[in-house]
Amino acid sequence: MPARPLSTSVSSRTSRHILVAMGWDAYEILQGVARFAGQAGWRLDNRILRSGYVPERWEGDGIITIIGDNAPIARLVENSRLPTVSLTCEDIDRADLCVAFDDKQVGELAAAHLLGRGLRTFAVMHTSDNRTERARFDSFAQTVRRAGAVCRTFSWEGHRSGASVWSRECMDWTVECLRTLSYPTGVFCHNDDDALRVLEACELARLHIPEQVAVLGVNNEALLCDHSLIPLSSIDPGLEQLGYAGAQALYNLIERRARRRRPILLSPHGVVERRSTRIEATDSLDAALVYTYICDHFDEPDLSTETVAKHFQLNRSALHSLYKQAYSRSIAEEISRQRLNHAQDLLATTDLKVGEIKNRVGIQDAETFSRFFKRHTGMTAPQYRRSLAVNTDQQ
Repeated sequence: MPARPLSTSVSSRTSRHILVAMGWDAYEILQGVARFAGQAGWRLDNRILRSGYVPERWEGDGIITIIGDNAPIARLVENSRLPTVSLTCEDIDRADLCVAFDDKQVGELAAAHLLGRGLRTFAVMHTSDNRTERARFDSFAQTVRRAGAVCRTFSWEGHRSGASVWSRECMDWTVECLRTLSYPTGVFCHNDDDALRVLEACELARLHIPEQVAVLGVNNEALLCDHSLIPLSSIDPGLEQLGYAGAQALYNLIERRARRRRPILLSPHGVVERRSTRIEATDSLDAALVYTYICDHFDEPDLSTETVAKHFQLNRSALHSLYKQAYSRSIAEEISRQRLNHAQDLLATTDLKVGEIKNRVGIQDAETFSRFFKRHTGMTAPQYRRSLAVNTDQQ
């Protein structure tokens, strides 16, 4: 549940001076902190983020932090002896209060997404002793195993000697782990940085993403996910919400002396699907490659069974047999299915006009789109959109 906004009376209090002590710049988290600070009339000190310099101690009213393995920040927090809220459960013994995502729910959400792609074999790769990593992976593995699927767990020991997860040693280990898997498989990574390493390892191992290995990260950092080797599907935990809730918790510590040891856990928002998990699992790699091609090109007006066959250098009959055997539907049916699904999604989630939506799903003629949509749904596109609004109002 989103944190309630402050009443207007809060900003009339004496201005508090708050330090943002993090070793990395998470823009959305900072947005959340800044939004609350604006309501509370706080002054924010973000010199650590700007310069990287961490003083021995700091004088002010409170600290919002992520300590982790950052020794200078840990020393700063200990020396300053101020009300401190951490935005990770890693710091549960070093902060007055932790506000973090519910890692059990994150693991369950990841499992539901990958199981929903039809996958039955999975893997997780431990690269640290991180509490968050363990909690997310344990929840994920338990959930897929309860569903009758298989989850393999790998552990890299190189981190104990201080080696980086981006070292050649860790990359080689990741490649070897991937090569031992049966395909298709789903790999869940505890954050987006880790998922990028797995994507790179898949390329080195000459494995197709997502047809052989579907990869899912956490944090939904657009700069990483949208511009990676393969656009990365990721769980959106709600980083802006985390920053706001952490700042609100610090306000309660300072103004209301509200003390509690149990962490405040936030539910993740959902999965943002991109190409790295856009798969409908099948044992046929060739059929899976055709499926991905259609998903990537359904918005092209000239996409047809003939153009797909030409792309894969197959005759139409062979392509039909290959796809029908794997998915129990034809190429033409798949193209229509993808166009319909995307049109329905755009009608549900955007205010785009029907004329724009038809173009985005590869149908240029308005009458053709109208007949197509009504044939598959029993209603026109405007009627479909209105029905969604009625259902929402009734809920």
